[in-house]
Amino acid sequence: MECPFCRNVVYQPITMMPIYIKNKPSRMNQNNTPEYTIIGAVCPLCRHVELGVMTSVLDATAGNRCMWKIKSHPGITFMDQEPDLEIKPDIIGDNTNTDFEDEQVHTIFYDPPHGFGATNTMYMNKNRKMAYDYWMKYDKPEYANKMPGYYGLEIYKTKKELLNNIAAAQREFYRILSQFGCLWVKWNDMKIPVSEIEALFINWSLMQKIWVKSPSGGNQPNKSQTFWLLYMKNHSEPKQSIIKQSKRTQDSTTKRIS
Repeated sequence: MECPFCRNVVYQPITMMPIYIKNKPSRMNQNNTPEYTIIGAVCPLCRHVELGVMTSVLDATAGNRCMWKIKSHPGITFMDQEPDLEIKPDIIGDNTNTDFEDEQVHTIFYDPPHGFGATNTMYMNKNRKMAYDYWMKYDKPEYANKMPGYYGLEIYKTKKELLNNIAAAQREFYRILSQFGCLWVKWNDMKIPVSEIEALFINWSLMQKIWVKSPSGGNQPNKSQTFWLLYMKNHSEPKQSIIKQSKRTQDSTTKRIS
């Protein structure tokens, strides 16, 4: 998002001390220390302040935040459509139709379901109660109290439904992502090749494609692979360089031509 005064495209987050309700902090992190609340953004060049305009990082498919080492951070907004997760999202909503303004988000992480049509798997457990009931059926109490990794594999019944949802989500991300922002997409090709996912991001530039080595020791035959795809908006017209020729350079060029 550009600064409306100097047209600078970089914003810095503003933080405030937490709000306390009665005698209990409204938000606490895992270290039992108060969190900060982002209330807006400030242009680092002209110092113009806009309140409530910039979200630094959006996790658009938060689940139980299993990919994050720190589960709560003032610079990250966690969004998910599931209200019954063990770790409640900051925003419960549809990532194909958000309430964010145009170009409001600087970085988006997107980890959609990598499969469809699941009926009975540990990755369908949204919270600890569901995980406990699931593992006790198989007499495995050692797994029953662990944080469940919910992947949403049961949400979409067919491949077409899943691909249609990803296509709709990337259109919304294009709208809300800032001009030079980044979209990180995680994909495991256990059901759908990563090439079919890349084909959906038609208005984006694929900047990096990172293969994630499996903990078991590498890429084994007939095993699925996980990738991180880094996208930026595809700007068809290149920006004019801000570096201007010095008079000396222009003079020397003229002499060589003549």
